[in-house]
Amino acid sequence: MAPHLIAPIPPYEALIFDCDGTLADTLPVHLQTWSASLQAVGADISKDWYYKYCGTSAQEMLEILKASFGYKFKALLD
Repeated sequence: MAPHLIAPIPPYEALIFDCDGTLADTLPVHLQTWSASLQAVGADISKDWYYKYCGTSAQEMLEILKASFGYKFKALLD
């Protein structure tokens, strides 16, 4: 098998990749975690705003928050 392929480990014969909302709707949990994290530093987002931008990476979300509201975040690994 080529090293770049992903294969199920026996006895399984298939892998399932869940695009959010297919098997589990985790979007509300993501909103809660973003909201709690942002509120801890005095920032806030609405449900409508978050749902507009959901699906972006965490890094992209931080850039969007900076552009939309002027929020500035310090990278932990700088």
